[in-house]
Amino acid sequence: MDMKKLIIFILLTYSCCLGAFAQSITNITSKQSGKNIVVNYTLNGKESITAYEIELYVNPDGGSTWQGPLTAVSGAVGKAQTADTGKSITWDVLNEPGFTQLKGNNIQFKIKANYKGKDEIEMIWVEGGTFKMGSNAGGEDEKPLHEVTLNGFYMGKYEVTRGQFRKFVEATNYQTEAENDGGAWIWSSEEKKWVNKEG
Repeated sequence: MDMKKLIIFILLTYSCCLGAFAQSITNITSKQSGKNIVVNYTLNGKESITAYEIELYVNPDGGSTWQGPLTAVSGAVGKAQTADTGKSITWDVLNEPGFTQLKGNNIQFKIKANYKGKDEIEMIWVEGGTFKMGSNAGGEDEKPLHEVTLNGFYMGKYEVTRGQFRKFVEATNYQTEAENDGGAWIWSSEEKKWVNKEG
């Protein structure tokens, strides 16, 4: 497997692993209930997972600044949340540090859902850029030296664990080249070359 295929494989592995736990928040509505505000939402995700962590943020003036995560909250918030419809969070505004009142016509709420399971993949942002790839003096699959430009992307901060890869395989029915071709290329220290080994 050449370097280009290996990089593509690793990126696909990360993205597919993430896809297995993909979540989204929809149908956010809010209303006042006495001195509190109730925020309703739907958590879309894998129903068997009970490790989503929900955080509530508020934008009190319709600007670009979000405050949170809010702490004076109860209901379907915090750790161990499952995917479902009709979920609600009650925010006790007057007991929120830094808030004495909340008023205005352009108050907005945002909810974040993060997967917090033991096999969570911690992602970091890799800034895009341009670099030289390949070699004019290397193997045929490396030629020619050329310029490659990549957009920014997220990548796992650490190596994929066996547990994470197992979940990826289960979610996608992934088959390795060895499984598809009936063998695998391995380095033979005796022959000092790559050889195809069955099994």
